[in-house]
Amino acid sequence: MQNIPPENPNAFSDNPTKYAGFWLRVYAGLIDLAFFALLALPAISFYNVEDLNPTESTWMPLGYWDFFFSYVLPLLLTLAFWRFFGATPGKLLTSIKIIDDRGTDKLSITQSLIRYFSTVLSVLALGLGVLWIAVDKRKQSWHDVLAKTVVIKKTSISATIGRVLSLPILLIMLIVFSIFAYQFSTQMLMPTLKQSYCQGNVCVDVEDRLVEASKLYSEAVNYVERNFQPLTSAPNIIFCAKQDCLSDFNDLTHKGDLHAIAYTGHTQGIVIGSDPEAWSQQIVRHEMIHHLQAENLSIITFSLLPEWYLEGMASSFSGASREQQHPTYVDYRDQFEQWLETIDKTQFWQESRKLASMQNLLNKL
Repeated sequence: MQNIPPENPNAFSDNPTKYAGFWLRVYAGLIDLAFFALLALPAISFYNVEDLNPTESTWMPLGYWDFFFSYVLPLLLTLAFWRFFGATPGKLLTSIKIIDDRGTDKLSITQSLIRYFSTVLSVLALGLGVLWIAVDKRKQSWHDVLAKTVVIKKTSISATIGRVLSLPILLIMLIVFSIFAYQFSTQMLMPTLKQSYCQGNVCVDVEDRLVEASKLYSEAVNYVERNFQPLTSAPNIIFCAKQDCLSDFNDLTHKGDLHAIAYTGHTQGIVIGSDPEAWSQQIVRHEMIHHLQAENLSIITFSLLPEWYLEGMASSFSGASREQQHPTYVDYRDQFEQWLETIDKTQFWQESRKLASMQNLLNKL
């Protein structure tokens, strides 16, 4: 196809077109995010959280299936959508399209790869690469510039109708995802819906162990409040004495890999696994400190903090000796304690928030 001057993107089509602006592209991006989040839902059934006894076999803490659904599948689908349609689902619904900046209808594989991976650059630079759309004459983001692409929009009546109809589609996708994601929260906030025996905030799957679990819970709460600060609210906690109890929390563990020792779901609650090591002061205190972190840090800040801080603090403050802890967590503990010596401890949480960065989140992934 003959090249078209970049100043005239309308020449490739009989229909009048314009460059797609910032807010329209953000809206299309939200639809894409919801679409790919729904695709990633199957991975939750295979999710393998990093437990307190990491081994060489857990070099990919998210698990193979989670890695595939969260990273490989979106990459392949995005490249396919760009190649054959010039748009991802969000762009198709909002009637906008990616083309070569010379007007060529289809992107090359090289362009698509450059555009996909340079999107990370646009986001990591404090989002400046995306915000650039708002000020650029041709509404190009940094990844558009690097890949030599522009994004255009149709202005026909049918395109306008399509954009209006895209809103309920987005809402439906968000509702479906929210219902699925809320499953774990419901299990934590309403544990009596499952076959369990509860006393206050503590539930177990074997009635004979309720007293033992309650004592561990009370000791951990008292320990944290005595040594650090009062909890805003005591968390719900589920002690699993049997492996099939832990399998109810499919978004926390792999099917077939039910040996996670413990997990704290931000402020939603705590699950203690069936491993004998998990039913100990060390582990319950460790998770209670994670709950303390969650209460004092927003979920966004929490996700952006480095692993050495989150696990190092819990390892250091739990009162456990280094001999009781895995070498990985001893390293985290050492890093945390070195950092602790450099800050004003009266400003602990403020100093903690300064550690948050997008790079930490990427390192965890």
